[in-house]
Amino acid sequence: MPKTEIPLINKIFLILETLAGERGALAIHQIADRTGIPRPTVHRLLNQMEELGYVGCDHRVNCWFPGLRLAQLQPRGDYAALQQAALPKMQYLHETFDETVNLGVLTGGRIYYLMSLETSKALRWVVRPHQTDNFHSTALGLSIVSHLPAVERDALLVNSRLTQQTEKTFTDVAQLKTLLQRVRRKGWAKEDGQNEEGVVCLGVPLLNDGYPLGAISVSIPKFRHTPTMERTVVKALLSISNLEV
Repeated sequence: MPKTEIPLINKIFLILETLAGERGALAIHQIADRTGIPRPTVHRLLNQMEELGYVGCDHRVNCWFPGLRLAQLQPRGDYAALQQAALPKMQYLHETFDETVNLGVLTGGRIYYLMSLETSKALRWVVRPHQTDNFHSTALGLSIVSHLPAVERDALLVNSRLTQQTEKTFTDVAQLKTLLQRVRRKGWAKEDGQNEEGVVCLGVPLLNDGYPLGAISVSIPKFRHTPTMERTVVKALLSISNLEV
């Protein structure tokens, strides 16, 4: 019997689902082997989807990964397991320091706030669930992006608009790469007026098998921030960075 031809739309979704199920990038032959779609067809469809922003490619090694537009389609209600695992960590930080604690994920090239536990103190910096921010100007974003696989991280830097949020915001790709390398080495990120004037945020990624599923940060008004407090907060953050979901 002749082999049944897979409809074009099925091929597109097979490729996207294959890429979305990976934490790293895939070569064309790997995608073809996993989907059963001929390599020339995979190559042609990937090129078309890259033009639309649904996939990205590191052309130095010809490896493909989900694009920013695909990430924007991700349902934002699919984070229940992450929220459940992160909540005790957030409560611990909140009870210890009584400062605002935030949980965020990277989606569509931006930080999406899932939860926030507000300080009881009179002066505070408040974010609301479902609010979004730039990844490059926030401790949450720097924590996550610094721990992405190199291919994903480089593609994000190249394809994102690095807007100037404040006078302190890093918008130069080379400077941002250096900063991300430093954050990865230390295991934590500091935002000091790069996103909001007068606010210091300290953050860590939430790592599952080394991959950043999200990040937690502690937000402190500048006038309450001290070097001693920073060291104490960072130590507590590093102690809760590993995640099992």
